[in-house]
Amino acid sequence: MARNTGFYPLTRLTPALNSHPNHIRPLSFGLFIPPRILGAAKYGGLNIHPSLLPDFRGPAPIHHTLLAGEKSTGITLQTLHESRFDHGMILDQTRFDVPRPGSYDVQSLIKVAAEKGAEMLVNGIRNRLFVPPLAPLVQSVVVPESALRHAAKIRPEDRHIDWSSWPWDRIYRHHKVLGSLWNYATISETSQSVDPPLQKRIILTDLENIEPDSILAPLSSLEPGIPFAIPGDSSMTNKDRPLYVLTSDSKLVRINQIKVEGDKCRGAYAGALKAKVMGPLAQGENSHIQPISCFYAPLK
Repeated sequence: MARNTGFYPLTRLTPALNSHPNHIRPLSFGLFIPPRILGAAKYGGLNIHPSLLPDFRGPAPIHHTLLAGEKSTGITLQTLHESRFDHGMILDQTRFDVPRPGSYDVQSLIKVAAEKGAEMLVNGIRNRLFVPPLAPLVQSVVVPESALRHAAKIRPEDRHIDWSSWPWDRIYRHHKVLGSLWNYATISETSQSVDPPLQKRIILTDLENIEPDSILAPLSSLEPGIPFAIPGDSSMTNKDRPLYVLTSDSKLVRINQIKVEGDKCRGAYAGALKAKVMGPLAQGENSHIQPISCFYAPLK
């Protein structure tokens, strides 16, 4: 492709300082471009960032935009700063609505942002926005530095649910944006004899919100983050049986599948039973509900 377009990517073998490029445009580079290379380019560097800078500076702006439930976002054309990520001069910017805010996924928003970003970059080059004297974009709304949000790299901790404080819409957004979520569950056999109790990490691979009246269970007696199972109809086997758990805003979540550390993905009840984080369904007067160990545990 390089031979056909005249574009030659920068590599370790490229004599960057002797090639005298007009300007530099990184693509998903993730590292600082050395000042000596930026200085070798006649017009420095340009970068497209998928947020309305200076808000959501950082490596994961699309993830954090969706996690925040933003109804709109944008694209920014900026110069490359020599020492700080996403602190270059803003040359152009456009806002657009997030389709289906609260339920849009990362890849879909990346596709929309990529199309708009490519158009902005082409227009910026055609209009020679990179040629001195540079004209910074005058933003209609100035956000105080203290109110700006950083789009940090997504960490494993970001997939950890805090059942004591997270409402269902936050759980849903995290599940939609980040995929499988996780918690620690206490092993029931050790909970009374070991201090601190032994725990196993449980990955929640498939969960959904359902109406509370769709199951026969006294939910008022349960606290958020305590999963439970019910017998269900007679045709349901333990292999297919789900778990249920209440959120902090009293929404009911059905967990269909889990993956316990050291085990394969299983039906939620079967996986929890095998991991010994709950006992078998009780028989008798209260057989319609079986509270189990609390899913939530603070990160250590």
